[in-house]
Amino acid sequence: MLPTSCVLLFPLFIIKIKKTTGITIDLTLSVVQKMYKFSRAALCMGSMSFTVLALLDIFEMEKLQMGQHLLLLLGSNRERLDEMPSKTPSMFKSMIS
Repeated sequence: MLPTSCVLLFPLFIIKIKKTTGITIDLTLSVVQKMYKFSRAALCMGSMSFTVLALLDIFEMEKLQMGQHLLLLLGSNRERLDEMPSKTPSMFKSMIS
């Protein structure tokens, strides 16, 4: 059997443990919620930044490819044809101008 002084102090001890546990749980939940909100915002910003940068890169690559296709379509003889106007047939001049 427990002494009477221990029996009287036991409910006070339980109350303090309940309060401390409640405060700890509230703080933990608050921190977890803040971390969750921050991680969502950071993930959203990171993915949007990556998407914008990736799209810019893709558009630049397409622009370069279009320039290369244009050079291929015009042909590598364009510079030579422009330099030698007397030897260039008029039919070709109208096609490249």
